[in-house]
Amino acid sequence: MRIRLLLTALLLFVGLSASAQSLQEEFERELKARNKNVTSIHAALTERREVAVLTDVVTKEGDFYYLEPNNILLSFDDGDYIKLSAEWFEMKSGASVTKRSTSSNPMLKQLSAMLTACMKGDMANIAKGFVPSITKSDTEWRVVLKPERGKLGAKIAEVELIFNRADMSINRLKMVEKSGDYTMYLFTNKRFNVTIDGQLFKI
Repeated sequence: MRIRLLLTALLLFVGLSASAQSLQEEFERELKARNKNVTSIHAALTERREVAVLTDVVTKEGDFYYLEPNNILLSFDDGDYIKLSAEWFEMKSGASVTKRSTSSNPMLKQLSAMLTACMKGDMANIAKGFVPSITKSDTEWRVVLKPERGKLGAKIAEVELIFNRADMSINRLKMVEKSGDYTMYLFTNKRFNVTIDGQLFKI
């Protein structure tokens, strides 16, 4: 009886593993196929932040810009912004402007790499340093990324990505820190392959 139960459990595990692998492969195919010709994106942006020491969720509106190969701008209506490239980021918050190498801030480095990979349909770089879990509904793909050990694992509890199945563009990115604080970005009214001034991304 014990052997039969063990065999049943093993077959069930193998079946679930194969199903998860098949789902990830399906997601990767759709993501790459729909994004291979995307060179630029302009979208409405909403940032939501919840910090343990604050009682309210802080919400900011603005615009999101992407221009290949790896130029990203989160521009907010209050004048604040975050500019990201493969090597540098520049952030304006109120009167303060900070410019640093992305390697000096693991979370911003990961955000830059992840957003760029989402635009390019590059699953390998989306999940780099993470263990992915993928599910789908009729309208969305949901990717939850749990960090492996290292600097990211010390700071980030998980990252959630929601993709629109109609065009495989990203609808939402949520980064949850170990403390429970989170930052979430919502992308709406997306326009693809539009002309964007490269000077917007100058750091």
